Amino acid sequence: MLSGPVEGVDKAEKLAGELGIRRVIRLNVAGAFHSTLMRPAAAKLEVELGRIDFKPTAFPVVSNVSAKPHGNPDEIRRLMVEQVYSSVRWYEGIEWMKAQGVTEYLECGPGKVLTGLVKRIDKGASLHSIQDPSGLG
Repeated sequence: MLSGPVEGVDKAEKLAGELGIRRVIRLNVAGAFHSTLMRPAAAKLEVELGRIDFKPTAFPVVSNVSAKPHGNPDEIRRLMVEQVYSSVRWYEGIEWMKAQGVTEYLECGPGKVLTGLVKRIDKGASLHSIQDPSGLG
């Protein structure tokens, strides 16, 4: 994955074609998320998160930053900030969960992108998707 200013991405796309890379997919996103260009936004988020009283999690939450579980308030806050500018370690996180015996996954929200990604990593997983609150009942 590549993230950065539009001009740089344009140059990289051109170079990829020259190197024989046949397919480049541009994602329609509002910013250079998960790149160091987002550090100023992360700093602002850190200030706002400092105003929130987080509680320890009731169950492990696997971070996309570390691909490991976390749950204490300081870790939650730190990892939420780092998530803005860090690479997403989705594959490693799913592999960690598989190694812990996780076999069922639930995606909440519109679409099934994450469900599809899990399916590629863990072909034996039981996958569920709730599109909106009506799917809870």
